[in-house]
Amino acid sequence: MALEVISKRPGFTSACLETLKLSSKSLGRGGFATVLPGTLKKDNGETLQVAVKLLHDAYSSEDAVELRLFKEEAQLMLQLDHG
Repeated sequence: MALEVISKRPGFTSACLETLKLSSKSLGRGGFATVLPGTLKKDNGETLQVAVKLLHDAYSSEDAVELRLFKEEAQLMLQLDHG
């Protein structure tokens, strides 16, 4: 599974991915992806509960239209404020 940090928000770097722990219990599954709950430590040590959307392997090749759409959706999600 390849993971990529797309957030430019403070406190989230590629080092955070090393702390990611995903549950094997799915929160949901759709045609393109599965969402899993997990925890992640920010650079300051704060632990956050997260939901990670993982694209199904069948759609993960670099030339897949689904991968492009998945990344576009992720960029849109970054604009949301859950605070």
